[in-house]
Amino acid sequence: MILPRLLGWDIHQNDDFFLAFLVATHLATALVLFAFFLEDWKRIAGGLVRSLRERQVRPDDVDARLGWLLVVGTIPVGLIGLLAEKSLRSVFASPASAAIFLFGNGIMLLVAQSGSQSGILQIHRPEFCYTAGGYTLTPSVPHPVQLPGRELPALSISATREARTEQIVYWTRIGSHLPTSWTQQRLAVAMDNLKGFIPDAVMVRVSTYGNDKPLAYADVDEFIRALMAKVTPQVRRVLIG
Repeated sequence: MILPRLLGWDIHQNDDFFLAFLVATHLATALVLFAFFLEDWKRIAGGLVRSLRERQVRPDDVDARLGWLLVVGTIPVGLIGLLAEKSLRSVFASPASAAIFLFGNGIMLLVAQSGSQSGILQIHRPEFCYTAGGYTLTPSVPHPVQLPGRELPALSISATREARTEQIVYWTRIGSHLPTSWTQQRLAVAMDNLKGFIPDAVMVRVSTYGNDKPLAYADVDEFIRALMAKVTPQVRRVLIG
């Protein structure tokens, strides 16, 4: 619907050849995407066959899980298409409606892909690393650290295992951003992706042992300030932007 309007083609939904034109454009798009992601499709198909042969989807079998998610995900889409065919046809007959839908869909895909923990960008937060090590954690809370001329938006948590308690202050830098939540992290990556580049990232953790939180966090904050004062400007930019 969008391309004919942009190119000035005299193609309308009621034309006899409209359905053939629509099927041809979708088929061409599908073939290009299939060829482009051929290696991925091979892995997914192999994962599906493997899960059927083993009669289970192993937790570490990413390809099988993705394959079955794709299978399950097509069910509600198919049902909606069958039950609301006339309504959807009238809505997407408008180039403006189709453009708005495609734009929103693109934004959602960008945010989802940008926030994924892939090999391109991995940040291992203490909430996961310490839990995997057998620690019990308190909820993370904002812990801004006062630096000369600026405030560092950090977080703090307490990690306990047996009789050992660790007071932790950490922050994450993604590009020039300092996010304090998963949502902010995804938006930071998405914003840089929209500018055409993949940002670098670093997670900095400073901790000390002790049950006295105020005293421990005061020591940690003083260490962070001393560290930032001693490192070179280049290193400081890597740590806090």
